[in-house]
Amino acid sequence: IPARQYYSSRLVTASPVWVQALTSQGHLPQPRSSVTYYFAPPWLLDKLEGYPVDTKNARYLHHWLSIRTFCRMRLFDRMINGRPLTISEWRDALWGDYKITEPVETAAAARVPREKLRHSLRASIRRLFGNANALPSYDGASRPSFGNDFITFDMVESDIDTQRRIVWEAYETNWRSELLALDASVVGSDQWPQVERWDREYLVSKVWGSGTSGLDIVPCERQAAPSFCWREPQEPGWEDSRPYLAAFVTVLARWRDAPHGLTEAALAVLTCQPDEYARILSTAVNFYVRTFMDRYGRLPVPPVSASYV
Repeated sequence: IPARQYYSSRLVTASPVWVQALTSQGHLPQPRSSVTYYFAPPWLLDKLEGYPVDTKNARYLHHWLSIRTFCRMRLFDRMINGRPLTISEWRDALWGDYKITEPVETAAAARVPREKLRHSLRASIRRLFGNANALPSYDGASRPSFGNDFITFDMVESDIDTQRRIVWEAYETNWRSELLALDASVVGSDQWPQVERWDREYLVSKVWGSGTSGLDIVPCERQAAPSFCWREPQEPGWEDSRPYLAAFVTVLARWRDAPHGLTEAALAVLTCQPDEYARILSTAVNFYVRTFMDRYGRLPVPPVSASYV
């Protein structure tokens, strides 16, 4: 599955350095426990090269627009169960059947342990999305909003631009969430005093923006042409990516086992020659990918562009 092996998207594009870092990992072994995602796994919504398109893809995309506001709230609101969900739980959430028709104990009593667990998890998702937060089950006639548009099932099924916009947001939000979570795990900032934690989140947020706080992990849905921060030397506009790589390197330099010289590289990338820039970029991205896999047992979601060629 795409959590353990990289597949290129047909809708959005990662820069070559990210593709190389992810592809070079080959096929990861089965993790000891189920892997999780903070936001809907992009590959459940995407169309991938060499990976079969799920027959439920259009329904997943359409219903995702009905629940994405709630899923965004889960990233911030501690009153809501904001734990990351497994792939199986995300499939159930995206399918959108939130009606609990029988008690878990009764339905699962006669099942084998694996089926009993599966039923219990499905019921948990139905309670989280349906009963507890009053989200409706999937309605094919619904027209959920996305930016300034109201999206029909036909649009998500056939309009490539609509698909691309939705999928890009899923990638971008996952990438930002994962970087914040991994950084907090590695440096232990989740145990810091609140002001110090905010300072660290501000630093991390400069990797994708001007630097505000961790609250901007959700991209602005009305941003018509979001800037891409990962262009490589010799590509038009690549020098505009220098500040973002500098921020990324600054964040990584504090991590355990960071490559030698990464601290100095944060200053170097602002003025260095293209060859040196490419070397620092490759070192940073590969270190991030390896660290993420070691912590979470799956491939990270890369930053992508909806228009990058």
